[in-house]
Amino acid sequence: MTAVARASSAKPVIGDRLLHPVALAAICVLLVNDHVLKAAYPGFVTGKLSDFAGLIFFPLFLTAIYEFAATLARRDVRTDRLPLLVAIVATGVLFSAIKLVPEVNDVVRHALGVAQWVIVPAGAAVPTHIVMDPTDLVALPALAVAYVIGSVRRPRAGRE
Repeated sequence: MTAVARASSAKPVIGDRLLHPVALAAICVLLVNDHVLKAAYPGFVTGKLSDFAGLIFFPLFLTAIYEFAATLARRDVRTDRLPLLVAIVATGVLFSAIKLVPEVNDVVRHALGVAQWVIVPAGAAVPTHIVMDPTDLVALPALAVAYVIGSVRRPRAGRE
């Protein structure tokens, strides 16, 4: 069997898409922008940076969760791109709804507040702040970056 045939038939590493340099950069940008830059330099650029970074990262994160669950259920995730496409569409729809629909924005703000409280319990869960800004939809093309990253898989070294 050739090296190319072995690589295409090898099982991918769960969550490997999150290790792509662009995905790692998106995670770093998201964290630094949300926790440092927005406070220090509020404005248009810092307002959009997290949107672009999040739209690159989140579908890859959802796909990693799917792969982990599928592996636990003993399903093959070798060549299945459908979960990636579903994650990208779901991310785009949810992002758009958060930015355009007040009720969705409110539910997500409260859910994130509870999630943060579960991770670091301190007092009561406080809803997060998510700005409803239709101009943030300009970041939706970042989902194409997630698709490109997600379409490339790195097989486990030395295994078939």
